[in-house]
Amino acid sequence: MTMIIDCHAHILPAMDDGAKDSATSLEMLKASKEQGVDIVIATPHFYGDRDRMENFISRRSASFARLKQRIEEEGEENFPQIKLGAEVAFFRGISAAEGIENLCVEGTKVLLLEMPFAPWSNIVIDEVASLVHDRGFKVVLAHIERYLAYKGQEEKLMQLAQIPVTFQMNAECLQSSGFFEKRRVQKLIDWFETGFVSLMGSDCHNLSSRKPNLENGRSKLSEATLHAIDNNAEYLMINGGR
Repeated sequence: MTMIIDCHAHILPAMDDGAKDSATSLEMLKASKEQGVDIVIATPHFYGDRDRMENFISRRSASFARLKQRIEEEGEENFPQIKLGAEVAFFRGISAAEGIENLCVEGTKVLLLEMPFAPWSNIVIDEVASLVHDRGFKVVLAHIERYLAYKGQEEKLMQLAQIPVTFQMNAECLQSSGFFEKRRVQKLIDWFETGFVSLMGSDCHNLSSRKPNLENGRSKLSEATLHAIDNNAEYLMINGGR
């Protein structure tokens, strides 16, 4: 039976702008469980210009240890399984940076990469290509719908797809209101249906404005597409693309 995986979630307590404490984390995880999620990939933000790798890894381990203890106290069967990862903000020189493998989804070489919120230069594209071809990472671009406001980004996405990298979108982007918004959303749905985008995440941060919502996005897609998304997530996030 295929598992449902939320491949982008800020559920570790007091790590970033996500869950503020363990109690919030538990409620977010319970909400995910109720939506049928089997595995949550914990992806706290990592910023190379402000985080020291060893400090980030230490904080992440301590945060997860606190959360794991609370989960064990309440019963592991009430929560999805958690795998550790990170949402890594692109920075110049990332393709040559040491220790990047420590930010991959545990047990894999899958790197969730947040791209610059600005038009991407060829230098940026080349660095991503180097992460794949020279370093052997399987790069997943986070929430690609957020970059589309910049001129020429669709063309850059096409370039990145040829490297290849994998594209992830957030469940909330498939919600629509108004004529023009519905047209935009339909385009994003088509990207899922054609396989151009192959992963979905909640990108949840809290219990209010950015709560676990994977079921809302999944409800907009066909059964065949959901099956493909779930297989892709398991192939990458669990099996490491093997």
